[in-house]
Formats: sequence, structure tokens, C-alpha cells
Amino acid sequence: MAALAARVSKQQAAAEGLGSNQKAVKYLGQDFETLRQKCLDSGVLVKDPEFPASPPALDYEDLGPCSPQTQGIVWKQPVELCPSPFIVGGATRTDVCQGVLGDCWLLAAVASLTLNEELLYRVDPRDQNFQENYGGIFHFQKPKKPRLNSSYEALAGGFEDFTGGISEFYELKTSPASLFQIIRKALRAGSLLACSIDVSSAAAAEAITSRKLVKSHASSVTGVEEVDFRGHPEKLMRLRNPWGEVEWMGAWSDDALEWNYTDPRQKEKLDKKAEDGEFWMSFSDFLRQFSRLEICNLTLDSLSSEEVHKGNLILFNGYYTGSTAGGCQHSAATYWTNPQFKICLDEVGDHQEESIGEPGCTVLLGPLQKNRRRQKRMGQGMLSIADAVYKLESHRDEHLGRVFFLGRQPSTHSSTYVNLRQVSARVQLPPGEYVVVPSTFGPFKDGDFCLRVFSEKKTKALGVEIGDVVAGSPHEPHPNEGQEDGQLWSLFEKLAGKVNELKMALNEVFSKRTDIKFDGFNINTCREMISLMDSNGTGTLGLVEFKMLWLKIQKPSPSIYWETDYNHSGTIDAHEMRTALKKAGFTLSNQVQQTISMRYACSKLGIDFDSFLACMICLETLFKLFSLLNKDQNGIVRLSLAEVSGFDKLLVAVLYVGLTQVVDIGDAPCQPACLFSPFLYSFVNIYPQGGIHW
Repeated sequence: MAALAARVSKQQAAAEGLGSNQKAVKYLGQDFETLRQKCLDSGVLVKDPEFPASPPALDYEDLGPCSPQTQGIVWKQPVELCPSPFIVGGATRTDVCQGVLGDCWLLAAVASLTLNEELLYRVDPRDQNFQENYGGIFHFQKPKKPRLNSSYEALAGGFEDFTGGISEFYELKTSPASLFQIIRKALRAGSLLACSIDVSSAAAAEAITSRKLVKSHASSVTGVEEVDFRGHPEKLMRLRNPWGEVEWMGAWSDDALEWNYTDPRQKEKLDKKAEDGEFWMSFSDFLRQFSRLEICNLTLDSLSSEEVHKGNLILFNGYYTGSTAGGCQHSAATYWTNPQFKICLDEVGDHQEESIGEPGCTVLLGPLQKNRRRQKRMGQGMLSIADAVYKLESHRDEHLGRVFFLGRQPSTHSSTYVNLRQVSARVQLPPGEYVVVPSTFGPFKDGDFCLRVFSEKKTKALGVEIGDVVAGSPHEPHPNEGQEDGQLWSLFEKLAGKVNELKMALNEVFSKRTDIKFDGFNINTCREMISLMDSNGTGTLGLVEFKMLWLKIQKPSPSIYWETDYNHSGTIDAHEMRTALKKAGFTLSNQVQQTISMRYACSKLGIDFDSFLACMICLETLFKLFSLLNKDQNGIVRLSLAEVSGFDKLLVAVLYVGLTQVVDIGDAPCQPACLFSPFLYSFVNIYPQGGIHW
């Protein structure tokens, strides 16, 4: 029940904006001011019990306990290394210089942060230093995760972890024609940029080229300009080496002759001669000399300044598991079962800036794997992920089926599947509705993810997950249907009103069928059948009730099961369950499909006929119950505290399959999940991933 209550509480908090800059989450409930004051009162510098100064804090691979790089490590306070370790007299991009550690990406990110003072002091609040009120404790803001996988080695990158923005990467040898315009627009929008040069071996890392560029080393991109050079426009890039020295010695460097052929006013403004690691170079040289560019786009929550244009961010959370992990497009039988997210684009981008192509909507798509770094210690690496975007010609709210994707090419897609934490791509699409399908390369790979859709324009577009709808209208036979033939009478006479007899009678009939694989009904399935049809609460079935049950299961269910068994193996795969249940009258969300897969599929993700029928009976029972509780027919169930105890089991069942969007329990003094009886622990175990819509 505690897990259930926690899940409800987390969903409520997210809906109220908890985790945003305005409502930051305190890690483990720790309060910075309280902890600092405790240190000041005691006169003892803080020691973090959650992140102690010990070998595990470094990491377990390159900086592991046995690594030669960590031998002889001595832990010191920052003031033992430098009298004023923090920012003094204001921060500039030339203040940050790298030492002996290979943390250039981190420092390139820090240097870029100084370009925007507001963002810098969002990450590093002003109210702390090593002189006044120093207690050995500091606080910083990072995106929702207070630490980077609990080690210093995890500081391999910087931008996204600092800002919560969404990064895109460009291979400069195959960059788009509009890249300079993209860079200029990104800098104007307050984005953070860094670039690097690839190496063919580890031995070449940080080698210096003949023109003083450092390989396998991150440099910040701090500006762009277009100058008049001998009567022609010349595109220039301003970069900075975090070392604070070693600068480009080619064209447009500090002492280059090219500056003598530009407007003197531009030369005075741009040509700053100083050994500070910052330099200019032509855009064409930039493309030739560097290999890769990262642009971290900031979102509305990153900045509040009106001076720069921030984009809009739509965030989808989801996970792949079992029946909703469909793999790539080559897995035609399962690809359609992947999570699907609809985006509506209705405002074209600023193409006067980029001056290319037809007017369209510019968006950045970034599926990101969640919690994989945490699982690294357990030997679980990153999954290979990508996404594809398909145009919707008509309004669609239901999960797109197999037929939609057969032979259909996406409007755009990630270049390839890659085992990175995030893949991203900038795309331009005509206005309209689209479905984005993030996927892993292979099917049936479990993992959590989020999909971020970053749009440049302040569009009114909203994003929803396709198929996030729960509805049910199963076939309800009429008592006059069918004939009261001898077989029906014979079966009814064998029942004697007991569940064991029902099991034996039905097993006798269905064991003769050759079109389905059948090993007999489980006793619990038979109990659920009686529970569904028992209208007077006697625990037995009368003739009419039995006939109704017989009409439900004797013809429709086997037919649906057989039709969905595409390979005629006698069982259906978990990913085929959505199709089968739709034929039976049920439209279910991904969350419910995942719950069904875990509850009814075997270890090989197959569902036999007994499990299929048990699932349909359970769903029909729950829909009937919800209809009973939904007294106003408005999709909302309201119960008083006095009513809760009588509906314990069935109410939680309804919640767990997501049949209701809102549940009100009047005057409840505590979390509603705590009100349910201990009997329901077994139900929670049966549906461990069931979702509650609050």
C-alpha cells in the first residue's frame, strides 16, 4: 500500500508543478539553510553521509579503486587548494580554466553558463562563498536529479545535467546547409554550444594540432559574426578552449592578416588579442577542423528573461515492457505496439532566419533513456534507441494498428539506432498532426524513457499519447439468442451449482477444439465467470445465467482468439492482445496493456486461451462495476468514507486498470490508498505496474 500511496502522491505533485524551478524538490528532504546553520552553530564543516569522500565517490571503472589514476588520492577542502575557490568579482567566459583532470566537457559547460548571468545564478545561487557563513556546504540546481549517478566519473558531459535543456548533435562533415543560421539563432536564444575533434585512438586524446587545436577536447562556442572581408561576407565563429590558453593559429586568429582587410570598427570590436583561450576562425575552417557540435536548447523553465526567445517543451513519459516494446520498423509484427505520441504543429518557424525550403514548423525530438546510468553497476548498458515521425492524414485518438505502418515510410526519423542516453534530431515539418514513435532496436526490451519535443515557436500545439483512452462495450448476448440444445442442458445438469463442476464441464467441451491450444481452465477463471454472471449473489449460476455465460464464451471468444493467432500456433502473443481485446469491444491504454501482459502472459510472452478468457471476464466485471459506481455518467467516481469499506476490492481493481480518471473520497483525512483493507495486498502484487489516474 505504501508504494501505491507514493505513486498517487507523485502523480499529484507532478500535476502541481513539483520539480520545476519554482517548486524544487529537496533531496531526501534536506534543507540547505537548516544544514548550513547547524554547521555554523557547531563549528564543524559538513560531511555528507550520502556522498562521503571515499573511493566509491570517484566511480568503479576509469576512476575505480584499482585504477592507476586514483592511486595516492588525498581528499582536501577547496580552501586547501585555493584561497577563493568560488566566483570572485563576477564571472566571465574566460575565467574558467581546466587543470589536469580530463573534465573539459564539464568546464566547457561552465564557461558557456557564464554567457548568461541569469542561468549561471540559477545553477549556482549567489548566497554562498568560502568566507561569509562558510560551513562546508553549498547548494546548486540541476534538473530534478540532485546527483549524477553518485560519482565524479559521471561528469562526462555537462549541458543537459546543468540546465535540464535538450541537446542536439551535429556531425560537421555532414552538417545541414543552414547550420550557421542554426548556430546564430541558438546563441541568440541563450542556448549553450560546444564542439570537439574526434580521435582514432585514446593515445591521440588531447593531442595539439599544428594549428593549435586540441583533439578529443571540448571547446565552447561563444559567438558568431558576419564581417565584410574584401568586399564579400565572411562567416566567423568565436570559440574558447577551457584550458585558458592554446589558441587557433590559422585564419582570423588573434594576429592573422585577415583582420587588416575588414572594417576597422569591426576589427576593433572583435579582434581582442589576449592569451585567454578564446579565438575567432572562419566558419568554413570550423567545419573542416572540428568533428562534432552540441547545441543545448533551453526551455521555458530554464530562464525567465524576456530578452531571449525560449522554446516550448512537451514532455511525455513512458516505458517499454512486454507487449509495448515493439522494436524497430523491421519488426513488422510488433512495431505498431510501441508507445505512440501525437503532436500538433500549427505555427511555422522563422524561416527568414534560415532562408531555406518551404515554410514549416521546426521541432527538436529527443527520446531519452531514464535510470540507465543508475543500472550501469549492474551490467545493464544503454539500449539502442531512435524515433520516427508519421503524418496523420485524419484526426486519430486511438492507438495506430499494424495496418497503418505496413509499407508506410515515416516523414522523418533518427538517422540510426544508437546506444546513447539520448538521441535527438531537428526536423522541419508542414503544419498538421503527427505521431512520434520512439522505439528500441530489438523488441521486448524493458526500459523507462521520456520523449521531449522542443518547438521554437510558442505554438498552441498540445501533445497526447495516442491510445491513452480506456473504453469498453463487450458483446452482451440476449437470453433469447441461441438454442437450448441438448449440449447446453447436459452441461447445466453437471454443474450442481459448484465451481469445480463448472470447470470440469467447460474443460470437457473446450478440450475437443483443435483450433486453439487448451490445457484446461484454471479454477480462478471459473470463479471469475461465476462472479461475473451471478446476479443474485448466491455464488451459483441459474439456467439463464449459465446460458448467458455460455453464449459469451462458446463462440465469440474462441473465434476472436483464433483470428488473432496470426501464425496459428494455438496461442497468441502478448503484443497481439490489444487487437484481440479490441475485437472483443475493449479499447485500452498502453498502461493497461502492460498490466495485462504482466498478469496474463507467460515468461515467453504468450497468452493461452484460459488466460485470454480470464482477462476478458475480469475486464467485463470491472467495466460493469465502474458503470455502477459512475452514478452521474461523467467519468468520475465519488465515494464517501462510509462507502469505501464496502467497495475495497472492486474500487482498487477499477483504479488499477485505469478505468476512471478521477476518484473523490469525501473528507478523507489521509491518502486514500491508506484506507484500503490488508486484503488488497494480494491485488497489488498481482498488478505491480497498474496505473492510477487521479
